[in-house]
Amino acid sequence: MGGATHTLPVGTELAGYRIEGIAGEGGMGIVYRATQLALGRPVALKLIASELAADVSFRDRFKRESQLAALIDHPGIIPVYEAGEADGLLFTAMRFVDGPDLQQLLGREHLEPARAVAIVSQIAAALDAAHRRSLVHRDIKPANILLADEGGEEHAYLTDFGLSKRTGTTSALTQDGSFVGTLDYVAPEQIRGEHFDGRADVYALGCVLYHALTGVVPFDRDSEVATMQAHLNDPPPRLSAAAPGVPAGIDAVIERALAKDPADRFATAGELAAAARDALDGSPAQAGPSPWPRRGRIALGVVLPTLLVAGLVLAGLSAIGGLEPGAGEPEAATPTPAPGTPTPTPTSTAEPTGPAIVATIPVGRGPDGLAVAGDQVFVANADDGTLSRIDANSNRVDGTPIAIGSNPDGVVASKGVVWTASVGDDQVQRIEAQPDPVPTAKIDVGGAPQGISLGKQLAWVANADDGTVNRIDRASPTVLGAPIGVGTTPTGIFVGRSAVWVTNKGDDTVQRIDSTTAAVLGEPIPVGDEPHGVVEAGDAVWVANTRDGTVTRIDRRTATVTGQPIRVGRGPRELAVGRGFVWVANTRDNSVSRIDPTTNKVVGSPIPVGRRPLGIDVGAGHVWVANHADGTVTRIRP
Repeated sequence: MGGATHTLPVGTELAGYRIEGIAGEGGMGIVYRATQLALGRPVALKLIASELAADVSFRDRFKRESQLAALIDHPGIIPVYEAGEADGLLFTAMRFVDGPDLQQLLGREHLEPARAVAIVSQIAAALDAAHRRSLVHRDIKPANILLADEGGEEHAYLTDFGLSKRTGTTSALTQDGSFVGTLDYVAPEQIRGEHFDGRADVYALGCVLYHALTGVVPFDRDSEVATMQAHLNDPPPRLSAAAPGVPAGIDAVIERALAKDPADRFATAGELAAAARDALDGSPAQAGPSPWPRRGRIALGVVLPTLLVAGLVLAGLSAIGGLEPGAGEPEAATPTPAPGTPTPTPTSTAEPTGPAIVATIPVGRGPDGLAVAGDQVFVANADDGTLSRIDANSNRVDGTPIAIGSNPDGVVASKGVVWTASVGDDQVQRIEAQPDPVPTAKIDVGGAPQGISLGKQLAWVANADDGTVNRIDRASPTVLGAPIGVGTTPTGIFVGRSAVWVTNKGDDTVQRIDSTTAAVLGEPIPVGDEPHGVVEAGDAVWVANTRDGTVTRIDRRTATVTGQPIRVGRGPRELAVGRGFVWVANTRDNSVSRIDPTTNKVVGSPIPVGRRPLGIDVGAGHVWVANHADGTVTRIRP
């Protein structure tokens, strides 16, 4: 490949990956089959072409767009495990899919209509997840759709989200006038250099559907100029004429998907897929424009000549992940009212002098684990096996709680996905949270999983009954490797900067696990009586000791206990960090304590909350507490 990164020999090790062979080449660089040495798993390792990596503006875009793509977590989107630089080379490491891309498949066989629509439907679901995060892919094409045989079923993955941009923030032109996208599938508004939204991806997906059903692209012209002009001016071709065996109803689907005006297209990729499925079944395709607010257009005048001079940018980058804490263990509860209107606490116009209760919100029966993500609060109701979602803007439960398993305990949330650990059925559930919570996977783990925490690539689960920790690949999602033996009755777990911290309630210790190699580090660290919740903040790790009413502070760097135990309320259970304090839920005196991490002392009086507070988290500017015995969540203004 002229001017690209030089080929690396098999066996070369780079940034913790060992090269196994070349998987493919493209305009951006070379993609290798590689092994991630620390975890022993196969990856696709993309090395960026040297002439691009040497460009300062490109390197800045690489970092920026990698961060944007990290906002997406969906089973239909290829996840990126890592993005960075090593030995002067820019690289991204992503999940390896052992199968062809759709472009290769179309080059060697004809797809039956049902198969083509099934593939497009899976990609549509992935796109809708991205669009709900206000991200537009900008380069939907068959080469960016990977296919894998998983358990006898074909699974389609969308890759190369590196061209993605936030909705309405940029045009299809880079700063140097280069065009972003692939001409055979690009929307008219991208060619015109206008601001665009997710309906540009809908247009491209319509072009992919046409290609998959006919074997040719919809606007097959002799030159780039002619192709652009066709996208801008020519009516969509009749698919039934190019593929006589396809139901005539597909014509209306393609016509609407490829409408020149975005307002006349399907509002979402999911609507396009549903219409295509209906057309195959003989139902009439939906007609007419979709309701979507129109955006103003930007007149660029001489865009087309500029595009021809500048050329094309045809491929993308990828993403990295994040982490959130976990929570909770179930206990018996008394019956509580069904979710309803929250009870506000009267407020004063005077300047606030300390924490105050601003709302008490009814949720399900026996709320336990709790996690805040953005302006949403997710609560696992242990006694009725459901997940409630609270809108932090209104203090109301949003929608109907959904079933998530038997006796759900720990809850974590990140990037629009919620993970829950269910003690009663030894499973972790993955729930896509937007627009409405929908369970998407059940993963079998160890006995009685309670604590759960998220790292960049993995979810870590503490299994109380068998003394183990499981790792779940967040992308698959499947259990990775063998269970890791820790202490007796592990209940709390937190993924820190360099180690995973596990509390062992049965032997009053904390254990460390190397988050890269999964090796248990050092000897168990003795703490207080019956440790449960654990959280890392800065250079300190905080542990709640339920039976003796204390919190232990551990130095993160030396893994040693520092100072004396900090006495809080009765039965401290879970902790959260934020707004300048460590917050502790005290289950046996129905209160929350605050610890100043700079002095290691409790500040002020305990804050009264509901009965048997268990889960606690900080987010949306407040502290949120799940009260197990009265079926409520308390919102505290710090």
